[in-house]
Amino acid sequence: MKYTNKFDFPDYVMEYLEFDEYDYDPNTYSATTLMKPARITVLERQNKEALETDYADIIPSRYGTAIHDSFEHVGISHSIQEERVKTIFKDLIITGKFDMLKEISKGFYKLVDLKSTSAWAIVYGDKNDDYIRQLSIYRWLCTLNGYRVSNKAEICFFFTDWNRASANKNPNYPQARVHILPLTLMSIEATEAYVEERIGVINAAFKELPRCTDKELWKKKPEDPPKRCAYCNCRNFCEQYKEMVGE
Repeated sequence: MKYTNKFDFPDYVMEYLEFDEYDYDPNTYSATTLMKPARITVLERQNKEALETDYADIIPSRYGTAIHDSFEHVGISHSIQEERVKTIFKDLIITGKFDMLKEISKGFYKLVDLKSTSAWAIVYGDKNDDYIRQLSIYRWLCTLNGYRVSNKAEICFFFTDWNRASANKNPNYPQARVHILPLTLMSIEATEAYVEERIGVINAAFKELPRCTDKELWKKKPEDPPKRCAYCNCRNFCEQYKEMVGE
């Protein structure tokens, strides 16, 4: 990965933003890798050394990391925090790092995910299916690693842009800077079937690169601009993106 510094951040900011503890392995698929468009996964892996991102674009993820680190530092009672779980499935390592397993009875846990995001994510609710898939994969991995985990989970949102005026005007807007979203997860069997399906889609994509669908491009209507491309660090290597720019 190459980094640019469009806003001329000082060296200590660059060093902080560039720090990454994740150990990348071509035979490992994380929960988020399984969920992202197969085209992006293939282009990322084929152009790993040439990928480029600006330091400013890393900042939102560091907000989330800071919240996770703070929770881990506190050491929440009756919980297991920030543990990476993995399994070998279809000759691949499938992995995920959950934020928290909160004990709800002796030896029985509920997944809690911490997210730093816009308050409008709650108003629109268009990422809820992705949240369910992500936490379902974590539950599947936890179960394979010997944990007993409920199919009831929750996300604890910390909003980066919350304001009281919007809360007073709009009853659908989060009424506090922190919001809890309860979720019902997929069954273990359905989750394993989903993981197997996604592995098949990604493997096929290495042989014949598919186009990103309108849904994967975050387009609600065919005529909408492809919003996801603005956040994709593969766009310089993507013929589909170049096509859309030309159009």
